[in-house]
Amino acid sequence: MPPHHAAGLFDAQDRGAGERQLRDITAKGLGEVSFRDGGRRAHGLAVEFTDVEHLEVEL
Repeated sequence: MPPHHAAGLFDAQDRGAGERQLRDITAKGLGEVSFRDGGRRAHGLAVEFTDVEHLEVEL
């Protein structure tokens, strides 16, 4: 996930953001990296997490 999206995710979490908002921020960041390639492809593609039960991320 791009650093600016990760920072936004942690900031939102610190402010007490709800699960929906945290999922939206995560989807936006992962969409940028995985599908839009930093703006070089898949313009206009929307990424949405739905029915997420568990997400594990390693650094």
